[in-house]
Amino acid sequence: VSDKKLMGKFAIRTWAKIASWIAASIIILLNAKVVSNGIQALFVEFSGNHLILYLTIFPVITAAVVLLIYILIQPLLPQREYLSRGMHKEFLPLDFELKNDFKRVAVALDFSAKDKETLSRALTTGGKNADYLLIHVVESAGALMMEKDISDLETNADYDILKRYATSLMENGYRVTYELGLGRPSKIIPQIVKRFDADLLVMGAHGHRGLKDVLLGETINAVRHSIQIPLLAVK
Repeated sequence: VSDKKLMGKFAIRTWAKIASWIAASIIILLNAKVVSNGIQALFVEFSGNHLILYLTIFPVITAAVVLLIYILIQPLLPQREYLSRGMHKEFLPLDFELKNDFKRVAVALDFSAKDKETLSRALTTGGKNADYLLIHVVESAGALMMEKDISDLETNADYDILKRYATSLMENGYRVTYELGLGRPSKIIPQIVKRFDADLLVMGAHGHRGLKDVLLGETINAVRHSIQIPLLAVK
C-alpha cells in the first residue's frame, strides 16, 4: 500500500508510512525479546544436549531473520514495472453494427399457443432474406414405435396444420419449407436440423409447471447437446 507505482492514488501518505514503520519496529523488538527469553530457557532446559537446539530451533530462527532482512531491504532493490491490472480484463470496443448471420432458420413447433411467439421471434431474427424450415414431431404411440411409414389420424392432422403454417408464411413473402417428424422430438429434431443445414434453431420453451415443464425442459436440453448451432428458446 506504500508503493506509488503499484497503488497509484491509493498509496498511503508519508505520515502513515512513518507511523507504520514505528509500530512494526516495536512489534519486531517485542517479539525478538520474547524469542530471546524462550531460547535462553531452552538452553537451560537442554543444558546437557545443545545439539538438539542447533538442529531444530536455530534453522528456523535463521530463516526468520533472513526473511526479515529481505523485507527490510526489498523496497531498496530495483523494482520491475507493474501493469495496471484490475479484476476484469481490459475494456474492448463494442461493435454496434447490426449483422444477420442466420440464413437458414429451423423452427420447431408443437401446435400450442406458444407457436405464434416462437414464429415471430424466428422471423424477426432471420428476416425475409433467410430460408425457414418448420418442424413438428408427432409423438403418438404409433409414431414412437414406427418413427416412419405411419399414417394415422393425428399424423395426418398435424401434417395439414404444418402445411397451413408454411402456406401462410409463403403468402407473406417468406421462403419456407416444412417437415413432419415421427418419434421422440429430442432425437428427431436434431436429425431434421442437420439435414436442413440450419444455422439457427428456434424452439418454444413453455412456462408450465410440473411434469410437462420438466419434459419440455429435458427435450430442449437434449436437443441443445445434439446440435452444433445456436438454439434460441422462446419463453
